[in-house]
Amino acid sequence: MSRYITNDYFTAYCEGVLDFHMYIFDRWGELVVETTDINQGWDGSVNGSPAKQDVFVYRIDYKIMDYTDVHKYTKYGTVNLIR
Repeated sequence: MSRYITNDYFTAYCEGVLDFHMYIFDRWGELVVETTDINQGWDGSVNGSPAKQDVFVYRIDYKIMDYTDVHKYTKYGTVNLIR
């Protein structure tokens, strides 16, 4: 018996975030999603319509507090959208 895991949303998770900004781009570099709400994930849609199956690139800029200092980070990666 096979079991499939469905990931309906691409989301970020981090505790103690002071500032958050996530961008998702299509393979041609066009911005398709942008959010500053860490609790808002991407549901695989673009302008309210389902995006076609493809590889998307994400960039996440965030700041966290480490006891006495604020540290800035940027993470990059890809999301494979499979329908």
